[in-house]
Amino acid sequence: MSSRKVLAIQARKRRPKREKHPKKRSTSCCFKGRRLLTAFLHEISKEVIDQEDDSDVVS
Repeated sequence: MSSRKVLAIQARKRRPKREKHPKKRSTSCCFKGRRLLTAFLHEISKEVIDQEDDSDVVS
């Protein structure tokens, strides 16, 4: 019985580690993607604003 309990405890300890790691990786990937997207969007918005200002000046 004691050996079975030990094995069960070891199995419990192993399972959450396997589940947690991919989740952590996915969140970090998502965060990286969000950072890149936000930076990209900021750059685009700046360019668009600059273009609008130029068009206003021309007209």
